[in-house]
Amino acid sequence: MLIRDIFARNLRTLSEARGSINHVCRQLGIHRQQFAVYLRGDRLPNKTTLARLSRYFGVPEDAFFVDPSISAGNASPADDACKAIVDRIKGSPPSLSPGLFQTFFWAPVLGEDVVTALTVITEKEGVLAFRRLTASGERIDPTWSYVKGDHQGVVSERMGWIYFQGSNRMEPQEPSLLSVKWAALSEPLLVGHGMVISHLGPMIANVVLAQHPPSMTLLGAIRRTRVFNRADPKIALVRRFLSQPIVY
Repeated sequence: MLIRDIFARNLRTLSEARGSINHVCRQLGIHRQQFAVYLRGDRLPNKTTLARLSRYFGVPEDAFFVDPSISAGNASPADDACKAIVDRIKGSPPSLSPGLFQTFFWAPVLGEDVVTALTVITEKEGVLAFRRLTASGERIDPTWSYVKGDHQGVVSERMGWIYFQGSNRMEPQEPSLLSVKWAALSEPLLVGHGMVISHLGPMIANVVLAQHPPSMTLLGAIRRTRVFNRADPKIALVRRFLSQPIVY
């Protein structure tokens, strides 16, 4: 399910619980035709409208982007099945603060394309948890098919490397692992490698995480998840690290 579709389904559920779509539109002062655009998943609202929806329905903004078809009841990082792992992470928390990060992926099979995702890092019960949202993009090259993803997991640190250990909540529900470290720059960049899925199975890709400024909104960060050309001057600094040789 794409991010716009997730938003649309949650918005419809919340609206119907208030009685009717027309009633909600009148209460919010949003034209019915404009509201229908959101309900169809054609477009996401701007940050002002998203904040208005959040206040009206009494839910946090990020709740609109949680897939309703997947139960959130077992999403806590303190799940009994991984309690030992969580306890070790609590004993040595990573040198990373919660926030929004734009995550860049590149591997040789992507050619001139650089795929991006949004990584949201939060703190839950003394553990850093993350959610990584990747847009959909099918390539003609049969050896690579970068599909939409909603990876969730925990963040840990060992010997100067920060690990993002998680799994995809969408099919094929594959596990993922990113290992990155702080670049020797004044810019807050994490650089390293990640295991991602492809048509041929797990593959290694270069990864860069660039932290968004505190003023960045969740919606603004979501809208920046797109495919860049490697020659794009907007990612000149990132390209320097994505172009490093991949060691298998």
